[in-house]
Amino acid sequence: MSELCKELASELDRVALHEVEYAEGELFLHILLDEATRLPSKGASPNPYIVISGGRELVQSAVQSSKSPLWNEHLKVELKAIPCVLMCELWDRVVAPSGPVQGMQPADSQIGYFEVVITEEFLRDGGYRHDWHKLEGQAKNGLPEQGKVRLAYSFKAEILAQLRSGLHPGKQRTQQLVREQSSEAVAGLEQLRAVRR
Repeated sequence: MSELCKELASELDRVALHEVEYAEGELFLHILLDEATRLPSKGASPNPYIVISGGRELVQSAVQSSKSPLWNEHLKVELKAIPCVLMCELWDRVVAPSGPVQGMQPADSQIGYFEVVITEEFLRDGGYRHDWHKLEGQAKNGLPEQGKVRLAYSFKAEILAQLRSGLHPGKQRTQQLVREQSSEAVAGLEQLRAVRR
């Protein structure tokens, strides 16, 4: 677990139920759909998206085009009650061929699914999780069992906003970290030189 995740989790240890986003009988869970890896596909690169049910209404992510998509997308689910089970289904958007098409648009196909269980224990544990979820149901669709999806979820939107900004150590983030580490190393060398003088 990264230092940022540990820091955020320790902050959440102090979260009480009255601090979660709860207004007029509505309880919201904020989900950071991070990434997926090793998504199987039949032929062309998949166009995955996720649909989350189990709350008061269906929530759907944006469509990506990759076997290892990076969403970094914030979704908000209104829960009916606690405990509850959220069904997360990963789908492959079927892209219709260009030009005149005869017949009906082909239906999207399910890649797999997983469940997220929200209990009172989740609240007592600080109301924050950041986990990889193995996709189930791929074999029945003729796909190898290998895909995973990473989610973070919390009752506090600002926790996920902080996490979202530092979750992907892409090229710019890596360069920033290298610059920060280099600056610290240079400052340490300058202090050492000053002591030796």
